[in-house]
Amino acid sequence: MGFNEIMIIKYLTTLEKNTSIFKSKPMVGVSTKDIKEVEKQIGWEFPIAYKEFLHLAGESCYGLDLFPGRFSLFDLANPDSIDELNNKLKKYGVLQERPIWVFTEMDGYEQFYFFYLDENVEDPRVWRAELTDITEIGDGEKSLSAFYNELIDYSLDYRKRWGPAL
Repeated sequence: MGFNEIMIIKYLTTLEKNTSIFKSKPMVGVSTKDIKEVEKQIGWEFPIAYKEFLHLAGESCYGLDLFPGRFSLFDLANPDSIDELNNKLKKYGVLQERPIWVFTEMDGYEQFYFFYLDENVEDPRVWRAELTDITEIGDGEKSLSAFYNELIDYSLDYRKRWGPAL
């Protein structure tokens, strides 16, 4: 992230105050330029709440308990990663009628959280997908900022239990 870059944080103020949940390894954001390049690559603009996350922790969100697979902007936007997701959706017969963005995944896209890119809102609803023999896509009751805020609260609680030196 460039030294002179400033982004006004509207939705993820708790994350902005806690980018070093574990002191041994702070979170690393990505530049506005990188965000715009990925948006151009995928043909969609990200919602503001997700841009805030990317700005604060889009390269490394160390300390947040996201799925242990891909979560960095660069990993998720990699064409091989996008192909892997599309192949997994096809394998399980999930028709992708609307454009989605997966923001964290596990087990090679067997499970992932995503939001729809066509909602045209600043703080989209979060959906969870579990692609197994029984495909399940559900939830959508929580906004992206609420998802991250709950995750931050959980991660801060974990830090308190296991020590601030982690």
